[in-house]
Amino acid sequence: MQRKGDRDEREWREPGYGAYGSGYGSPGHIDQRGNRNWVDKTGDEVASWFGDEHAQQRRRWDHVRERERARYERRGDYDEDAELRREIEHRLDQDEFFDAAEIHVSVHANEATLEGVVNYAEEAREAERVARRVPGVIYVNNEIRVRSRVERATIGMGYDSTPPHGE
Repeated sequence: MQRKGDRDEREWREPGYGAYGSGYGSPGHIDQRGNRNWVDKTGDEVASWFGDEHAQQRRRWDHVRERERARYERRGDYDEDAELRREIEHRLDQDEFFDAAEIHVSVHANEATLEGVVNYAEEAREAERVARRVPGVIYVNNEIRVRSRVERATIGMGYDSTPPHGE
C-alpha cells in the first residue's frame, strides 16, 4: 500500500515528474531567479565524480541556465551596443577593399544593421563579412543597396540619384 508521502517523494525523484531537469532528483534550494545555491552545486559536482547520473544531469542544467542568463543579460546592454557599433565602423573604415563612407551602422541587442549605398554587390557582401567578424555580434542584417550602372556612371556629374516626379 502506498502512502501519500511516498507518492510525493516519487514526484521529484522519478523521470517525467517535476519541472527542474525532468525529474533528475531534488534540485535543492532554488532562489527567486531559478538558480541553485553553491552548496547544492558543489554537492552535485562531488556526487558526479562517483557516477551519480542525476547529479550530472543537474550540473548540465545549471550550465545551460548560466549560458542562457549570460546571453540574456548581454543582449540588452546599451553600452555594449554602442561599443559594437563603433568597432564595426572602425573595421569598415580600415577595410582596403572599398570605401565605407556611405554605410551607416546601427546595433540593437547585439544585432547589427548595415544601411547605405555601395557601387558593387561584392562591397555589400564584404561589409557584412566585416561586421560578422566582430566579437559580440550575433546577427547582421544587411540592407545595403547596390547602385545601378547608370548611377555609378553619373556620380559627380550633378545628377540627382532620385527619379523625377513623373516616373
